Amino acid sequence: MRSHGYPTANANPDTACKAPVYPLTRSVNAIAESVEKALADSDNTVALEIISDAWPSMVAQHGQRLRTLIKAIPETHWEHDPWIIAALGASYRSAGSPSRSAALPYFELAETVAASRTEPYRELPAVLLHHSAGLRSVGRLDKAGQKAETASTLLRLALGLSEHSPSRADQLECLGALAYASYASGDFERADKLIARARNRETDFELHGSVHSAPSLIAEILIAVDRNQAGEARSLEAALAASAHRSDWEPLAYYARAATAAINGQLIEALDLQRRSVAAAREWEGEPEVRELANTLRAALYRHLGETGRAARLAAEIRPTQDHVACPACITAGIRLDAGDARGCLDALNDCLTSRDTHSERTMVTALLLCAAASYELAETVSADLAFDQALYIGYTTGIRVPFLVVPRIAMLRMLGRAADRYQPDGVQRLLNELRVTSASSGEIVEPLSERELDIAQHLFQDKTVNQIAAELYISANTVKTHVRSIYRKLAATNRKEAVKRVHELGLDVKITPF
Repeated sequence: MRSHGYPTANANPDTACKAPVYPLTRSVNAIAESVEKALADSDNTVALEIISDAWPSMVAQHGQRLRTLIKAIPETHWEHDPWIIAALGASYRSAGSPSRSAALPYFELAETVAASRTEPYRELPAVLLHHSAGLRSVGRLDKAGQKAETASTLLRLALGLSEHSPSRADQLECLGALAYASYASGDFERADKLIARARNRETDFELHGSVHSAPSLIAEILIAVDRNQAGEARSLEAALAASAHRSDWEPLAYYARAATAAINGQLIEALDLQRRSVAAAREWEGEPEVRELANTLRAALYRHLGETGRAARLAAEIRPTQDHVACPACITAGIRLDAGDARGCLDALNDCLTSRDTHSERTMVTALLLCAAASYELAETVSADLAFDQALYIGYTTGIRVPFLVVPRIAMLRMLGRAADRYQPDGVQRLLNELRVTSASSGEIVEPLSERELDIAQHLFQDKTVNQIAAELYISANTVKTHVRSIYRKLAATNRKEAVKRVHELGLDVKITPF
């Protein structure tokens, strides 16, 4: 078996750390001299062994030199060696490489050759991880995640059989990439576990602040953002900025930082970081997911800044990403709901609601809340209650909070009041109590009741009928009904019982006859 510069999966980490790993401690010039000496002695086998051990330490900065060394060896000696073929692919991810996409055919060939071997575990997991990194470097995050997932599975199955076990840094980066993929799909429970494993590896391998810690930091920050843990997200931001600097992870790092600024109320800073995210991804091929994520955030920021026209135009240009990780339809629906177009809001959400099984739960929460709010406006209470209960359950299981905070406050209070009157599991009930405290500030009312509304409310809360109120105030029953609808809207209520409850919460000067 060929020797190599990394400990095998069953090696003792303590002894592995103490043992010299000479490819990482020798200069590139020394490695090149050793290869050239072996070639001068016509010993192609030794030259390939040196390259095989050393290339993972060379690819970041010396891709061109690595290619030169490999191509100095007759192709017949390495054309069936997946590790050397992968080295050629990785060399195109080097700083200053003319084309990072040139790496992909080499990785595909290396993967095919490794998979065809009698013992594919010897090279395949590490080849897959490098292939994943190559895909990520050109912005193909979905396929990169699939390769990393397969590599992780094979590593567990290999049980130390892998000849080229991924380095400790690669293992850390793989865990972080899988954590990000789990976050994007809405599987926060799995993402939390992967982040914890990544943090342990980071500590054990003394890789704090390295580029390999960037993906787990990105996932951790974005989860904190969705859970409205603004301080937690901000506390990790400096470490992420340092670890992702000038790396493949920089576009996503800028996006995570923009999201952090947004929940901290720094909307202009968020717009600037969003712009940097898009700029950093310019070299990525095709339509990478991070561009759509960043532009969706930009549209949301415009909406909250009152630039609804710009937000609507931008949302119309954004294509939904796989599984609606970036969901421009939610932006469009929110804009329409703000404008009082409840039916238009539901029309915008149609594709999201009909593709529930393939829709990321992260953005599905927002879609369901908008659906609930619009349905209430249209008096479609059965649909509204169902959508809101589904959103609550996802919020309970994932910890997601931000979508509940950006729905119009009156609509949210109305939905919370109705949900409290229905049976809810204990965890959902705790979430309801939390959201009611957050949404209903004691002593506040979004729009005050007029003198006439206060007068009608006094009669209404004395359990009088609409006709009785009309007769006593010498107005028509239709006029009373119009005022009652306005009272309910301002109090975030859907019926007399909810309105009474809100009057108590707000301390309004209205005499109430108990029911």
